[in-house]
Amino acid sequence: MNKKLQKKYQQENKLEEQMRLLQEKIENAKVEREELEKLELHKTFNTFNITLEEYTRIVTKAVNRYQGNEKDV
Repeated sequence: MNKKLQKKYQQENKLEEQMRLLQEKIENAKVEREELEKLELHKTFNTFNITLEEYTRIVTKAVNRYQGNEKDV
C-alpha cells in the first residue's frame, strides 16, 4: 500500500480518536455544569426566606427566559 495513503489513514484514525476524547470531555463538562447549577440554585433557595412556590415560580421564569420560551414584555 502506498505510504502516503497509510499515513492518511493513520492521521484520520488519530484525529477521530482525538475527536471522541474531546466529545467525552464536552459531555463531562455539561454534566458538571448541570450539577453546579443545581447546587447554586439550592444555595440560593437556602439563603432566601421565601416559600417553595415562590422560588419555583422565580426559577421557572428564569429558565424560560434563558431558553427563549418567554417573550420580553
